[in-house]
Amino acid sequence: MYEIVFCLFIQRKYRMTFDRVEETYYLNKEGEQLPISEYNKELEVKL
Repeated sequence: MYEIVFCLFIQRKYRMTFDRVEETYYLNKEGEQLPISEYNKELEVKL
């Protein structure tokens, strides 16, 4: 899972997926779904 998230950062797919709340950044809804969909694709390939 860490490898998937790391690759997403390298590919700059996390560019606009953060919300700022008082000096802290959180993943928004799209940002939370991105690694899950990539993980599901990995599972499909391995099966």
